[in-house]
Amino acid sequence: LIGIVAPWNYPLSMGVTDALPALMAGNAVIEKPDSQTPFTLLWALDLLVECGLPEDLYQVVYGAGAKLGPALFVADYLQFTGSTATGRLVAKEAGARLIGCSLELGGKNPMLVLADADLDHTVGGAVRGCFASAGQLCVSIERIYVHESIHERFLAAFVAATRAIRLGVGLAWTYDEPLGDISTVPTFA
Repeated sequence: LIGIVAPWNYPLSMGVTDALPALMAGNAVIEKPDSQTPFTLLWALDLLVECGLPEDLYQVVYGAGAKLGPALFVADYLQFTGSTATGRLVAKEAGARLIGCSLELGGKNPMLVLADADLDHTVGGAVRGCFASAGQLCVSIERIYVHESIHERFLAAFVAATRAIRLGVGLAWTYDEPLGDISTVPTFA
C-alpha cells in the first residue's frame, strides 16, 4: 500500500503523478489531496475506474492533514509533497516504522548564469522559471547566481522583463507571461 499526500497546486497532475506509477507497479494507493482541491482527484479516480481500474485499488481520503496524515502510516511506503516542516514529521514517522518515503518539499531552486550565457535567451528563461504560475511551483527558481562579469547587464534585463509581466485573473494563456517577445527586452549588451 502506497500512501500519498498531494499538494494544492496542480491538483490533477500532482495528484496522479505518483499514483499512476505505483498502480502500474502493482500497488494499491491511498491518497489524501489538499483540502482546497479534493474534487479534482476524485474526478481523476472516476476516470481511472471508467478505464478499468478496479474500484478499491485506489482510494482517496479527504480531510485535514493533521488528522488524516498520521492515519496514512498504515501504508508500506509514503510519498509526501508539501512543506519542509511537515516533511520532517513524515520522515521521522517513516523512520520510526522503518518504511520508505519520498519527500518533495518546497525547495530553494537556484539558477546559474555563466559568463558566456546568451542573455536574450537566459533572461526569458529566468523570468518564466521564476514567475510561471505566479511562482507557485515547487520547481520555481528562487535564487539566481550570475557571473560577476555579466551581473549588471543580466540584472537590468531581468528587471525590465519582470516589469513587463502581465498579471491577471483568468484562464487565458496571455496572463503570467512577459508582454511580447522576450527577445525585444533590452539586455544592455
